[in-house]
Amino acid sequence: MKAITIEKGKVAFYSSLSADTLIVNGVLKVNGTLKVRRLLGRGIVDARRLEAESVNLRTGFIREVEIGGGAFGELYATTCKARGTLCAKNFIQALEVSARRLVVNRSNIGSCTALEVVSLRRYLPNKLLSGLKKLLTAPFRRLMKPKKKAVKKPALALPKEPAPKPEPDSELVSAILDILREKGYTVSRIRETESQAVQELAA
Repeated sequence: MKAITIEKGKVAFYSSLSADTLIVNGVLKVNGTLKVRRLLGRGIVDARRLEAESVNLRTGFIREVEIGGGAFGELYATTCKARGTLCAKNFIQALEVSARRLVVNRSNIGSCTALEVVSLRRYLPNKLLSGLKKLLTAPFRRLMKPKKKAVKKPALALPKEPAPKPEPDSELVSAILDILREKGYTVSRIRETESQAVQELAA
């Protein structure tokens, strides 16, 4: 039998289903038994019973699981039996689990029978560990950093206003004129029109 594929975004209902290869990227609901050689996909399978040789599925809501071995992203079951390795990458919840090797991240299992149990939490990727380390030590690194001293900018030099011209002292001027008259000098006042003409000639 050829592979059956349930596309993403589609929901398929069966009373029971048998296939060689089943790829579920959407949602598959089986009221009875789902019997396949290979079950694959990034979708959801909801069934009363699953019989398969190998599984690689994102999410399974299956009451009775009996497989050769495989991996689930999340598995919610009543009883789960695997002749080889059973891996739950994110979470597994079951009343009874029986497997030769059980690999789990988080779990809620009533009773477990396995020759070896491996926790995925011990095998976090190095990038994730370094990211967590940076996240946890960030507040301390901020405290340890020396504060940069603010560089004082030179104050802007404002243009100086010209000093006001001193007004001539009228008493001093009259005293100087009197002395000049006594010495024989003739003193006369220049009219404003004449001073303007002199300034124009000088220019």
